[in-house]
Amino acid sequence: VNITVDNNKPPEILYSPTNDNITIKENSTQTFKVVDNVDPEWGNTTIQWFLNGELVGTETTYTFTAEYTGKYSSDNSPFYVKVSISDKYWYDGKMGREYTNRTWVLTVENVNRAPVISNF
Repeated sequence: VNITVDNNKPPEILYSPTNDNITIKENSTQTFKVVDNVDPEWGNTTIQWFLNGELVGTETTYTFTAEYTGKYSSDNSPFYVKVSISDKYWYDGKMGREYTNRTWVLTVENVNRAPVISNF
């Protein structure tokens, strides 16, 4: 009796930037990219981008825009950007998924701005 076990392998990815920790200034952007992704079994893959655990995209790139004030400013830094790539596979009549994840720590630095006079 021969038994064959066909193990599904998670997707393989190439990504940019390659650094784990990224620092940008307020009022600037940082683009994250999946340069290439391959499912070793040649299946379809799904890309999901998360910012601090919240789904923010499903394309091959995600661009973070830092603000001077508000949710995406240095006041709330650091931010955690994660890309998750999954594939589907079927085994014994059931669907499963394998995941490959990559997380960056994005720090937004405060930019000194000129004061604003509101009343004379």
